[in-house]
Amino acid sequence: MPRPRPFVPASEQDRVFNALHGLSHPGSRATARLISTRFVWPRVQSDCRTWARACLHCQCSKITRRNSSPLQTFTATPLRFRYIHIDIIGPLSPAKSYRYCPTATGRFSRWVEAWPMKSITGEDVVQALFAD
Repeated sequence: MPRPRPFVPASEQDRVFNALHGLSHPGSRATARLISTRFVWPRVQSDCRTWARACLHCQCSKITRRNSSPLQTFTATPLRFRYIHIDIIGPLSPAKSYRYCPTATGRFSRWVEAWPMKSITGEDVVQALFAD
């Protein structure tokens, strides 16, 4: 036996929507299903769709369209470590007066090298990179 559902007058429909939709901000179909199982009024589906699309919280937090970049191929290089990416981590808590850690990562091999350093001037980073 189906449970009786109360009829909601037009003046109270937005309050019912806000009370049930505000619990977890589901989509328009889920909100309409949630309201339809408990209440009844004319055009409940279209009202829920309109109000859910106008919900500011839903618009800010839910992403409906995802842009994806086309896949690209890298041409293989015959020389390993021809292209490297360099980054500097720090300042860190000092360990024997070393506070910085420059890292170098090979683009294709993803091999990572890191060196402890006392300062991060350009000359010091170049010397550490070419010293090994």
